[in-house]
This record gives sequence, C-alpha cells and structure tokens, in this order.
Amino acid sequence: MPNQTAKMQFNTFLENDVIDWELINQNFEKLDNVVLCIESGEKTAAYSGGTSGNATWRYKKYSNGSIELYAKMEFDNIKCNGGSSSPYYSGTLKVMFPFQLTAVYDVQMHMASNTIGWVSDITGKSVIDHVMFRVMSTAYESTNIYKQVFINVKGRWK
Repeated sequence: MPNQTAKMQFNTFLENDVIDWELINQNFEKLDNVVLCIESGEKTAAYSGGTSGNATWRYKKYSNGSIELYAKMEFDNIKCNGGSSSPYYSGTLKVMFPFQLTAVYDVQMHMASNTIGWVSDITGKSVIDHVMFRVMSTAYESTNIYKQVFINVKGRWK
C-alpha cells in the first residue's frame, strides 16, 4: 500500500512500487471534488433610482455553482432628505447583478468609514437579479454629499 499525503490523502508511490492504477484514479476523484475558482473578473451592470449609472462588479465563480460578487459604488449626487425626522433617507437605488443567479444567500452592504450614514437593504427576500437600498443619515442633507457604498453578495450561478 502506498503512503498518503498529509492534507488531501493522495496516494504516493516510491520508485520501486508497482503502480496500482486504481489508486491513481482515486487521486483524480479526490481532485474532482475540490471546489475551484473557475472564473473571475469584472462586469458592469446598471443601477437606477435616486441616481443612475453602471456599477462595476468583481466576481468569482466556483466549480460547485457558488458565486461571490463585490461592488464599490461612489456617489456625489445623493442626499438624505426624505422623511419628516431623523433618520433621513435617500431615494431608492436598484443595482442589477451582472449574472443570472439561481439563489442569493447573503447580501452585505455598508458605507465607507470616510462617509457619513449607513445603508438600509430593502431588497425582497426572494429577489435574485438585483439589490435595492437607501442611504440613511441622522442629519438632513439639503445638498448632495459624497458617499461610498460597498456591496457583497454570495449565492449560486448554477
């Protein structure tokens, strides 16, 4: 019987061992079960609502069908002036995903530390093609104030 590697338990052989092809095939079966990143890059998708444009999404697609999406959005034309008292809110922003997803498991949105306010996710629970949010603030904003919003999404693409 050959030795095995410590982490993945691959069968290893010494030079004088008789090669057992079944054990070699077991190594390939183990490799076949490893989840690998099969595609990564950037794609753009439209956003609309209180303002409009294109969001640049960075993504990673995995061999098991899962996907991770990340977007950093910068706005200089949003103000939190909705509502009669604090917290005030911006118009609703709808950001499309650059891929057709089959499921969304986790969405995280937050503001950059150098911008004022927080993000309120108002996406419906069964939505798989976009996220919707409002920027919130404790101060009424009569003029547009620069904001950065980060969005992280985990789900499935197949």
